[in-house]
Amino acid sequence: MSTITIEGWKEVENDGDFIFVPPETDAYYWNVDRWWHQGRTIYESCTRIDLGDDQIYIDGTTPAMKITVEYTKDGLNFYDYQDIRRVLVCKELHVVTKQQTTEFIDIDFEPRNGYVVRNNNYPLEVFDPRVKERSPYIVSASVPVYPGKIVNGNSGKFSGGNPAEDYLWIERIRLQGRPTPTDPFQDFQSSWQALEVRGDIVPVTFTVFEDIPIGGQVRLQHQLRGPAEDGSLLNINAVSTTYTVTEQVRITDSGEWLATGKDFKVGNTIQMTPVDFSEGTATAELQLMKVGRPFWKPAPDFRVRTYGTTQVLPNISYTFTEQGFYRLLCSVTVDGQRVEKSLPTRRVH
Repeated sequence: MSTITIEGWKEVENDGDFIFVPPETDAYYWNVDRWWHQGRTIYESCTRIDLGDDQIYIDGTTPAMKITVEYTKDGLNFYDYQDIRRVLVCKELHVVTKQQTTEFIDIDFEPRNGYVVRNNNYPLEVFDPRVKERSPYIVSASVPVYPGKIVNGNSGKFSGGNPAEDYLWIERIRLQGRPTPTDPFQDFQSSWQALEVRGDIVPVTFTVFEDIPIGGQVRLQHQLRGPAEDGSLLNINAVSTTYTVTEQVRITDSGEWLATGKDFKVGNTIQMTPVDFSEGTATAELQLMKVGRPFWKPAPDFRVRTYGTTQVLPNISYTFTEQGFYRLLCSVTVDGQRVEKSLPTRRVH
């Protein structure tokens, strides 16, 4: 491995195969034609370092510019950089600046989340910094969320970095919560869940905190954790959108058949009470499964009932016209929560 550190366009440390090339005309830096610009000539103040036959030009924007360049057999990495606009890797500078070739590497350091390789048509590899590529999320089938609910989700994804150093990094994910939308997120005694498959999206499962209040919020926090250049630990976080905690819709009365076994015969009229729920407007549908036909269908001449769960439960009457198995399926949907339950199946002779 070879490293070189540049500060103020000057070499301050060199350990390995890099060669610092002093400027030919200016006392401090090379005046290099801007290689990513078409139009009038604009010169940039660059440091030049060579690596074998490869030339590397580093465009510093102020005298406070600094950067450390590392080379391993896997490629180039850049660390601890400040006031850097662009880096060019090529064989011949003038061929690139005259736009006579596309065989070069152009690296843009302006984005806030690290540098981006704009052109990489060159044998030498450059590793992008580790950055968030995708945030974690709770799958739509698990939304809305309520205390005690088991929810399914997917992790986020991080990209970039040097694959040779992957073993130094860990990925982990947890569920966080906060009592109100204005409070900071906290762990609510939730522990980190290590992700064994790193660098890709992984399915995860969590249980929403029992003690989080209704109206609070939860989110997923996915973290990539590894060593920084100064020896400290570097954490790169990706968080999901926030999910508001709602009250769970519950079954408060299981309903009943208001008839005995001898009443379940073709031609008889029976009554039934539907299932009751804690909130919402529910529906009740009588369904029939004929003997030898294993699927449910609406019972003949039955009108689907709609009833409010804050009202007295209705008694529903029905006259059997066909033999088979019958059930009363009741359901309610509130804020995306669908709860359903049927009365016990009865056979009609």
